[in-house]
Amino acid sequence: FLEGNLLFCEGSFHRGAAPAAFPGTTRAKKSRQKIKKLKSIIDKCAVISLWHAETNDIKTMALAQSLKIYHDASRMLDMLYRQLEQFPRFYRYTIGERMVGLVIDILEQIIYANRQTDKTAALVKLADMIFLLTTLFRSCVNNKALSVKQYVPYAELLESLGKQATAWKNYSEMKAKKTGANSSGQGLGK
Repeated sequence: FLEGNLLFCEGSFHRGAAPAAFPGTTRAKKSRQKIKKLKSIIDKCAVISLWHAETNDIKTMALAQSLKIYHDASRMLDMLYRQLEQFPRFYRYTIGERMVGLVIDILEQIIYANRQTDKTAALVKLADMIFLLTTLFRSCVNNKALSVKQYVPYAELLESLGKQATAWKNYSEMKAKKTGANSSGQGLGK
């Protein structure tokens, strides 16, 4: 039952572009409410899916939803949904929808990276996604879809996301080198 809900929730995020497509309507409000409800179901389902991880031990990794980088990306998604209502129509349906999709992909990548034993490749992809999102935001400012004043909170979140992703990648690389040195050193001593 819960796995079906999780699949339904994840599918809804990819297919449901109603908030961006119909920003001022009742349908958009209902869609945003549905998305919030689905996010809470996904949070609950993530705990269950972690239980079925390879080690069957829920204590082996932190929940992605408890990470600061996840909260920052989630906050950016909420802010972006509200901001899209003020975008000019052309930008709302082109770059705006692309930005929302990219933030959702960033959230998925955070969850994916958190579950990997070797996180480096996933974190490099995450850093690239954040860089692309930063470029899209700058394009919105340059084309006057966003004012500089409106861009400031996004810039702060983007900077925070970039720093966290880079620090997480560096820590993961250091840990991988340390683990590799320990395992190769143990093999030589025997």
